Amino acid sequence: MQNKGAVRIFAIALALVCLYQLSFTWFSSRVEHRAAEYAKRAVVGITDPIEQEKALKQAENTYLDSMATETVYNFFWIRKYSYNDCKEREINLGLDLKGGMNVMLEVSVYDVLMSLSNHSADAAFLEAMNRAAKMAPSESFVTRFGRVYQEIAPQGKLAAIFSTVELRDKIPFNATNDQVLSVLAEEAEGAIDNSYTIIRNRIDRFGVTQPNVQRIERSGRILVELPGVKEPERVRKLLQGTASLEFWETYENQEAYQYLAQANARMREIRQTEDSGEPQAPAAGVEDLLQQAQPSNETVAPAHDDTVAQPAEHETDRQANQGEAEHSVTTASDSTAAQGGSDSTTSDLLSEVEASGKKDSTQQFDRAAFLRENPLFALLTPSMTQQGELYPGPVVGMAHYRDTAAINAILHDPRIAQLFPKTLRLLWTVKSPSWDKTQSIYQLVATKVTSRDGQPKLDGGAIAGARSEFGQTRGEAEVSMWMNAEGAKVWARMTADNLHRSIAIVLDDYVYSFPTVQNEIKG
Repeated sequence: MQNKGAVRIFAIALALVCLYQLSFTWFSSRVEHRAAEYAKRAVVGITDPIEQEKALKQAENTYLDSMATETVYNFFWIRKYSYNDCKEREINLGLDLKGGMNVMLEVSVYDVLMSLSNHSADAAFLEAMNRAAKMAPSESFVTRFGRVYQEIAPQGKLAAIFSTVELRDKIPFNATNDQVLSVLAEEAEGAIDNSYTIIRNRIDRFGVTQPNVQRIERSGRILVELPGVKEPERVRKLLQGTASLEFWETYENQEAYQYLAQANARMREIRQTEDSGEPQAPAAGVEDLLQQAQPSNETVAPAHDDTVAQPAEHETDRQANQGEAEHSVTTASDSTAAQGGSDSTTSDLLSEVEASGKKDSTQQFDRAAFLRENPLFALLTPSMTQQGELYPGPVVGMAHYRDTAAINAILHDPRIAQLFPKTLRLLWTVKSPSWDKTQSIYQLVATKVTSRDGQPKLDGGAIAGARSEFGQTRGEAEVSMWMNAEGAKVWARMTADNLHRSIAIVLDDYVYSFPTVQNEIKG
């Protein structure tokens, strides 16, 4: 009998412990469900599917960030847990319990080698490639290809095939086959790593909870597990979509600022009209976001403008210029925008923003009042000095990541969007600038659409090759790219037309860098 009593006590204690552990999952899931409902209401006014997806994720993050330190679980008044506390303690349900998607992606190393060979027509090379592709993937594709090529052409020289313009620095004409295969293996690994990084970034933006993304060694495959996903077609398009590398011309901050000033004033009028009870048709979600968003306490301080070194001939160096280019973000405008800086409304707003920045730190700052008077500029800090002078460059403003959803909602409100020219395209930077140690500030860059079809003058199709290296000036990792003949011509025209202006390098609608052109770059 005593043993039965001990068993009952142990069973009850075990059940209570299990319930206690499960309770964290229940409370965190409840907060996330509310965040999803809030995000759906917040993006109703956005019609573009891509922009709606971005705004949906940002609105959900805004809600979750606001609840991060709030008490969501009061355990019998013994201890209080915030959302972050619950999230750290919740059970990882995984695919078995939560459902979702399990996707296996494969990087075509066959296509990588064909591209590196400039699609060589060598008969032995093509036969070796085709036979290697049909073999069981017990080894890497490069290893299989090397062995088959040795069987087909024992005296063949791979250097004659792969010593192209793109690889001549790595594969000299007299390189042995083993040396060539070693370089090819490195290039293939680099391609797989790049694919992994792109997929990882896309999934992070998609907002899946506890995703599992891992490489399968020696196979060129990437395993993706997405618990809880209920939109398989949407995820499939997200993963299968080709990464879109684009080069965009940009507007100067002084050209574009007037449109932001008009948007800020127009949004203030809309809010005042709605508060007065006069009939309006507000874009759904904007008001909810503005009520939730609060100007972040973090100081958003623009860095100084530095000069970007001229890229080498035939190449454009993305990463080498990124540190200097990260200092600012610009908004777009047409050619008539150059006179916007003298506008009286702009001057008043500049003075107001400047005055707010000079308030004594001991004085109580009414953030709610400032948000009412400046619905946009309370969230998006204009790129200007403390004296109210606009910084040069394509950066129009900076914002805390928690405020980006509210900013996007304002900019996509049809009543606000009509104020901007169709040639203006505002894009966020992919990461925080180097001077932001908190890694929480992002910049808004004004890119310029110069074609009738809305496409960039230059895209990834013009890139003939790329390689990673370390810069000679700062010793930092860099990515150098070179273009084909047609791309080099377009690049020469772009650089000639944009002297002392920035060109934004964009991947999947995020700005990675915006180097300043110092000289025409001919190829």
